[in-house]
Amino acid sequence: MLFFTPKVYIIIDFHCPLSSHSPEAAVSTSLFVDLLVDYLNAYAYDAQIAGLFYSIYLTSTGFQVCVGGYNDKMRVLLHAIMKQIVNFVVKPNRFSALKETSVKDYQNFNFSQPYSQASYYLSLILEEKKWPLVEKLQALSKLESDSLAKFVPHLLSKTYLECYIQGNIEPGEAESIVQEIEDTIFNTPNSVFKPMSPSQYLVKRVIMLEKEIKCCYQIEGLNQKNENSSVVQYIQVHQDDALSNIKLELFSLISSQPAFNQLRTVEQLGYITYLSLRYVLSRETHTFCLHCSFIILTYFDPSDPIVESGHSRLSFNPQ
Repeated sequence: MLFFTPKVYIIIDFHCPLSSHSPEAAVSTSLFVDLLVDYLNAYAYDAQIAGLFYSIYLTSTGFQVCVGGYNDKMRVLLHAIMKQIVNFVVKPNRFSALKETSVKDYQNFNFSQPYSQASYYLSLILEEKKWPLVEKLQALSKLESDSLAKFVPHLLSKTYLECYIQGNIEPGEAESIVQEIEDTIFNTPNSVFKPMSPSQYLVKRVIMLEKEIKCCYQIEGLNQKNENSSVVQYIQVHQDDALSNIKLELFSLISSQPAFNQLRTVEQLGYITYLSLRYVLSRETHTFCLHCSFIILTYFDPSDPIVESGHSRLSFNPQ
């Protein structure tokens, strides 16, 4: 479909089953992505001048490359990124610098806001192959450049791609771009990439909560000097479905303002509050998060009036 603007947007998902099978693999994959972004900084300015942009993200199943901008030079930038991935090498000096930054990021999480820590524990409980930060920090501290250099070919040896292309582009040209990506990744001499059989594709999984059962998980914050607390109310709604998604979006829009008004305006509690949609792997859910900033809650009970009040306001039938 043509939109009469000479721009296109491309997303390439690299699904790597070995990217998160252990804490060591998770931190190695993360550092691989950090190094890749660092190496590609040489293209950033020229790409911006040409009206192009790119980004590389770590995902729960591997990593993702996003490229967008004007059509005429898109393939040049895309080819440069793919070649950098195929010919990836670990530079010891950059490895040391980025490893130090990653270690500090993990350590600084202990001093993050309570609501960030609460969301982290929620993900840790619900998501499969989600590793505790303390285990990842231990693995990262022991990681050396030689170990990463050996891991990356192993990581990329089992990979499958998903490509999404949108914008001012004909179907034939989109298929041509995908074919060029596959040729660069899988058919380049000495490439470590090997296509996977469908039976090896990843299956995204998340813990399914039983209906009408309330669960409460309480844990002390990582920073004992921070006397604030946080409550995350998590409601698991449905699996991916177009009609249900629309209803959930509408519910989020309608309920956000009353929730904020009650706690911030009416009760004047000074909370950081928000209602948001939370996408946990393949399941779409609704998250209610309270963060205490002025009222100090060093301890709260699941039957606390604040918690019960929030739950009663969010009780609804998604059907």
